Amino acid sequence: MKKQLLSIGLMMSLVGCGAASNSVTPAAQAPASIDTADLAGYCIDTEPINKPVIVGLEGNIWTLNRDGSDMSQLTTAKERTLIRDAAWSHDRKTLAYSLMLPPIDLAIPWLQSGIICGLDAASGKGRLLAYGEFGDALSEPSWAGDDQSLYLTRRRTFLNEKNQFLREEAAIVQYGLGSNQATVVVDGSTTPAVSPDGKQLVYVQPNVDIGFPSLMIAKLDGSNPQPLGQPDPPFKSIIAPRWSPDGSTVVVTVNGGPGAIGGGAEPELAWWEHLLGVEVASAHGEPVSLWQITVSDGAMKPLAQNIDDGRISWNPDGKQFLFIHGYDGLMEYTLATGEERALTPMQVYWFVEWGSH
Repeated sequence: MKKQLLSIGLMMSLVGCGAASNSVTPAAQAPASIDTADLAGYCIDTEPINKPVIVGLEGNIWTLNRDGSDMSQLTTAKERTLIRDAAWSHDRKTLAYSLMLPPIDLAIPWLQSGIICGLDAASGKGRLLAYGEFGDALSEPSWAGDDQSLYLTRRRTFLNEKNQFLREEAAIVQYGLGSNQATVVVDGSTTPAVSPDGKQLVYVQPNVDIGFPSLMIAKLDGSNPQPLGQPDPPFKSIIAPRWSPDGSTVVVTVNGGPGAIGGGAEPELAWWEHLLGVEVASAHGEPVSLWQITVSDGAMKPLAQNIDDGRISWNPDGKQFLFIHGYDGLMEYTLATGEERALTPMQVYWFVEWGSH
């Protein structure tokens, strides 16, 4: 979980409680130093996307077959940018991805912003899907059921009059495609995942009162939030919840919790990590595990254990999913048998996406 449990520069997660908000703000305006055409210029064109599996590797998107073969680089991101995560639309016509930009204001070189770009699968044409205000970093896209909006994690950095860091506020925000209208759905929470039927939302609430995060489930507008699964002891971190294709279960990547064990030493940072000030989180000191949670009753079942990274993407038929294991590359997990099978050599993948949600 090393590459996406990242703390990048001074983007600190000082978030509050996860209360539903639903406040609507006008379409975000780009800062005065740039315009939307400048932002759109970062959303590059590629070749058509013809292979079913997408992975992130060293800041770019690569494609491969479901068996791990024929891996090739799809994007060549512009200098000093990084692609952090990606998600297919439900009709599988558009791949949305979050892009970390270079500093917008050279007087504040540590302040990072992030936008959401899209790639047309048939043509490879890139376009700008969503952007925020100065100091906003948008990430973790999840498509609404009608593919007309995106649910995102928005981290907004606030500065004082001397351009010094004051605080960061996180929220789950819905952005309308075309209008870029932003609607805050849940304040103080992150990592949205919309259900396959488009009616429910799971997300991670920091739950600062107890000191441990909670996986929450709510209606799509953020109302009626409830905990989903209550591990004892609680998980220390929760990332990347992924709905099964039939919407009956959610698989999450966690560390800590029931049966957690210690792990190995942290690895050397790669060149791009040194360049951008990336710090590896503590996941290497304590490996992660995958848990399956039944939506109807919150029943929890451990799946793959003692792994590194662990982000998953479902096979659209719901029988297997792919997951990232930093020490073994890309793995396939079969739910019926619990079998784990390596598909690729060891690579430091950042994310995986298989046309599922």
